[in-house]
Amino acid sequence: MAEIAVRYKTQWMEEPDKTCWGFSPKIRIFVCGALAVLCTLLLIVIMVLYGLDVVAFYAPTVERDFSTSVEAYSIYTHLVALQDIAAEYNNSRAMDLGYNASVDYVATQLEPYASYFDFEQQYFTVDQVRDLVEPELSLVAPQAVDYVYGVDFIPMEYSGSGTVTNEAVVYVGEGCDEAAYTNAGFPPGAAVALAVRTSTCRVRDQAAVAAQVQVLGLMIYNSEDGLFSSSAKTVYNFPIFSLSHEVGTYMVQTMLTDPVSVTMYSLTEEYTSVTSNYLAQTKGGAMDSIIITGSHLDSVPEGPGINDNGSGSAANLEMAIQFAKLELEPVNSVIFAWWGAEELGLKGSTYYVAQLKANGGLENVALNLNYDMIGSANYFRGIYNGSQADANIRTACETITRSYEGWFDEHKFAFAMTEFDGRSDYGPFLEEDIPAGGLFTGAEQLKTVEERLHFQGLANSPYDSCYHKHCDTVENINRQGLAVMADAAAQVVYDLAMQDNLREFLNGTLVE
Repeated sequence: MAEIAVRYKTQWMEEPDKTCWGFSPKIRIFVCGALAVLCTLLLIVIMVLYGLDVVAFYAPTVERDFSTSVEAYSIYTHLVALQDIAAEYNNSRAMDLGYNASVDYVATQLEPYASYFDFEQQYFTVDQVRDLVEPELSLVAPQAVDYVYGVDFIPMEYSGSGTVTNEAVVYVGEGCDEAAYTNAGFPPGAAVALAVRTSTCRVRDQAAVAAQVQVLGLMIYNSEDGLFSSSAKTVYNFPIFSLSHEVGTYMVQTMLTDPVSVTMYSLTEEYTSVTSNYLAQTKGGAMDSIIITGSHLDSVPEGPGINDNGSGSAANLEMAIQFAKLELEPVNSVIFAWWGAEELGLKGSTYYVAQLKANGGLENVALNLNYDMIGSANYFRGIYNGSQADANIRTACETITRSYEGWFDEHKFAFAMTEFDGRSDYGPFLEEDIPAGGLFTGAEQLKTVEERLHFQGLANSPYDSCYHKHCDTVENINRQGLAVMADAAAQVVYDLAMQDNLREFLNGTLVE
């Protein structure tokens, strides 16, 4: 590229007769300069006549497009650093593994900007469950099969202790409500439930329903090949196992002709860990219309979590750095937040919101933006669907949604709405009637043929085939997809930070 630039420059210098009508060098400089001034004045006159903003037009680039300051290379550098941290902690950045080092990395990156931010590391405790012995699962009828731990099944996070011996298995479909159990003829307190993993409800919901009907044990099988890991989010007193797709479908098919019974064994103990959220708040900006832009920094124990959620955390970090480097003066104060223990049930964001509520700080928060998994390898460009919010905050959530839509439209990128179901750290904010929004590029679900037409990639394949797995590394990141999503995220954060009368803008009552 340097050679090409030099060659063009040399060609221009050697052929002066082809510029400014062949005048001598001194006259040429004068004429070209005068034309430039005249053109500038003419442009200003036209802009004034048509009511255009001359100051905005000639403002530095950051004033018009902050997203150009948030570079993909810098985000990728953060991701490499997070992967290096995971490598030192058994390939994981989960709580009690590499999470604390991840927090230290964020804090170190922001340390030079102490004059711009107020920092807080907010500590809280989390109750956890661990296995004391390796769990066991066996098929007893119609034939004996000893299943392999780690291949055929694994316990869910927060699976409880229990010994289930040769008990009947009843397939309850998705098992998202008690009606599913009633329709399946499930005998309360007298059988093991088998459910399929679904996007209709979460594992935590399936576990809660199972507890209500007093199951002896709960097995949830993967809807696609292989195993999956997830969390029941709270401690239960019965075993909860994840089954591979192959084991689960075998049981379901077998039940069509023969009764199925299993033996489950799990011995666990509860313990308490201390973890933290990390917060960086701009010193400038209104403190009664705060914007919280958050991303969870922890991974699951099974992998380094570079897409889930190094991608959102790295983008959030680079946005914070650029706010400080450019010495932006936001109209509304911005809190850049990195949440802990999201993978254990939104623990960090839930604690933060609860503390705000207890201290009377909720009324000062105008909105929450959430960036969780924005670099999926087989991505789609998802915007949380604000129209699904509760009625009292729906207008504000829809305004946030339109902010992202506007950016994608302006830059001619396809996008789609994604479920606004509270499955990430915006959930606790919605529960307290704080408007929210954000971006998402997909997890374990399959990309449709229609989505393939809009976003390329592979149809009928997961958006992220390494979701919650050891292979969620930097090689699992779609760099182009991440770059676009990070740009959209950055510009919306900037625009809202600079928005006068933010609450009126969100609620559609702002008078221009």
